[in-house]
Amino acid sequence: MVVDAQEHYPSAAHQRQISRLIKGFEKKHGTIWSKNPFNDDIMWMCIASLRAYQVSGQEKYRDVARTNFDLCFARAWDTNFTGGGMFWKVDNKSKNSCVNGPAAIAACMLWKIYGDTGYSNKAGLMMDWEKSVLSNGRGKIFDNISTNGHIGRFSFTYNEGTYIGACNLLGRVEDAKMAADFTRERLCTNSPVGRILPQYNHMGDLAGFNGIFIRWMTKFMVDQHLSGEYLDWLRSNAQAAWSVRRPDNISWDQWLTPTPTDKTELESWGCSDTVVLLQVVP
Repeated sequence: MVVDAQEHYPSAAHQRQISRLIKGFEKKHGTIWSKNPFNDDIMWMCIASLRAYQVSGQEKYRDVARTNFDLCFARAWDTNFTGGGMFWKVDNKSKNSCVNGPAAIAACMLWKIYGDTGYSNKAGLMMDWEKSVLSNGRGKIFDNISTNGHIGRFSFTYNEGTYIGACNLLGRVEDAKMAADFTRERLCTNSPVGRILPQYNHMGDLAGFNGIFIRWMTKFMVDQHLSGEYLDWLRSNAQAAWSVRRPDNISWDQWLTPTPTDKTELESWGCSDTVVLLQVVP
């Protein structure tokens, strides 16, 4: 979220905040993250570090991301069950979109930063697998497949967004477009103010999913010059999010309901959606 702010409104204050956030993370977790059993967590910090490198030029952020991507890919990628895909956790019980999409994005970023096509090949394999195993082939991204063969066919904006992000970076425009259209037409609520992204519970993991979607969806729209098709939709979400803010300008993640004023605290993760939205949508 802070990198979003730095990309669109550069400032020394944002740079300091990025540096402090990474230092705080490293103080708690170090620079080798293999103790974390969740492969998606590692890939998200790889993305955060690579994006921090892009806005700061600090090569140490880039290098630690590469090291941890390589160790995570080595332990998580598997071709024995379903022919490919990354396991979600080290217990190897399921393969999930929540790790394969972010891992493909991280791989694409490493490819573009280092010029190493081995990473683009890995990203391509991940997206080939996700499309064939964890999607309907027309833009609906499924959540997971367990080693017993059961597929969780429910869809979240998180998984749609990272699929769009990876496909965009790989130049797979039609695949990204199908996921964008599915999200707009099937996951959004049709309201008087437009088609608004899902009103996820403010507590828990889902609270920040729409911010992830918006970040990668907007990049796809801008990169592929598709503002005529998607900008009004994204702006309607931005207007909705801003319209439900509290008097202190905090806005939560349920953009069709006023942000509660009777609570002294709201989850920062759930409030991050609006901040990301207002930073990245033109």
